[in-house]
Amino acid sequence: MNKLFITIVASVAVYTAALLTIVFKNTNTSTFGVIQVDKVITGHINKYAKLQLSDKERLNNTKLFSKILSRTLNNIQENENVVLLTKPAVVSNLKDYTFEVISKVNKEFEYEISK
Repeated sequence: MNKLFITIVASVAVYTAALLTIVFKNTNTSTFGVIQVDKVITGHINKYAKLQLSDKERLNNTKLFSKILSRTLNNIQENENVVLLTKPAVVSNLKDYTFEVISKVNKEFEYEISK
């Protein structure tokens, strides 16, 4: 009876260890990064405020910019497994994604408005 109990406990321990190893290997731990949202928005405003647009066009461009910015931030967080924080809220030496976001948003925005 003791040998059977020990065999069962040992088997359960081995299977549990194997399962935990699989789970922890497949669990992606997120890192943190920062973004200067004010710099992203200010850069966009400075670039597009000069254009002679109607109120409707400005509203459409604002909605489009917001949508693209949100999508870009989500893509970076998912693809790079990073949690983005606003830089003024964090004082550290975390990777700054501001210029990457600006570049991607500008490229996608230019593409969308050129359609």
